[in-house]
Amino acid sequence: MLKQLPAVKEVNDVSPDSLAEFLSTGIEQPVLFKGLINDWPAVKAGKASPKSSIQYLAERSEPMQVGVGQIPKQAAGRLFYNERFDGFNFERRSEEFSTFLETMNTVITQKNGDGHYMGSTSVDRLMPKFRLINDIGALASKSPLVSIWISNQTQVATHQDLPDNLACGIAGRRRFTLFPPSQIDNLYIGPIDLTPAGQPISLVNLNAPDFDVFPKFKTALEHAQVAELAAGDALFLPSLWWHNVESLESFNVLINYWWQESNKATGAPIDALTHAIMNIGSLSAQQKQAMKHLFDFYVFNEDETALDHIPKEALGILDKKSEISVRKIRAMLLNKLNR
Repeated sequence: MLKQLPAVKEVNDVSPDSLAEFLSTGIEQPVLFKGLINDWPAVKAGKASPKSSIQYLAERSEPMQVGVGQIPKQAAGRLFYNERFDGFNFERRSEEFSTFLETMNTVITQKNGDGHYMGSTSVDRLMPKFRLINDIGALASKSPLVSIWISNQTQVATHQDLPDNLACGIAGRRRFTLFPPSQIDNLYIGPIDLTPAGQPISLVNLNAPDFDVFPKFKTALEHAQVAELAAGDALFLPSLWWHNVESLESFNVLINYWWQESNKATGAPIDALTHAIMNIGSLSAQQKQAMKHLFDFYVFNEDETALDHIPKEALGILDKKSEISVRKIRAMLLNKLNR
């Protein structure tokens, strides 16, 4: 059993209308907003009962194929790799949302059965009118991607996402165990190109960590925080914080808002990491150290005067605020990668 972990900071006096102002203060730590969306009709249905929540979603959804998964009961709800590590321990398929809800309606009375989940699905496509009365308008200026997640008792392994994230509890309970980005070396992250859902995951079973195999995970736990998200609560998860998510009830619904403040045209930073693994990973130790200095200067440097010695009109691709420089870089990379 894991020791009791420190709780995420809780805030009780922020309303949906004032949320954007609160977030604009530059929050760098997770924050749990208790009861933030208690007034949502969807939350009221979720608090009433699982069947009430299922009915509420069914009545507002359009016919649509959704991605779902089934985890055999032997895995105890944990989405992970298979024993050969060449695939996964769950089955993925596409089916009508109404069919998935029928399945969930059946399994909510079962204990210790298979795990069932629907992964990230666009709320606006699935339920076009849902956000008319269930929404956080204060986030509209951020043009967020709004997604819905549904499951019984399942566990998503520790992973990270680039966008900032506001996770809103609609029904059931979810436990988030959070680690700062700096803990990557202690989380034993698995492959980049073979992942359960697109992001690399920790290979440590949070509920039964093997400290003989993963000794540095003890250090990760010293930096961990935990938040239990009930219906009506919302958790702000800063960009690139590692998080393990456990769905604790027989029926759980979460809606989350993802938004990214940086230039969307630049692409995913993980692509740059992948390219660096290929291009820099095989260099000598001396060359890697030299490249590190280059990255520190050109990429991670927060000194806005560092390039003042170059005339502005001559900055070229070094002008980070220019859309033209982004297009030039993309063209350069495409030419070089296609050789």
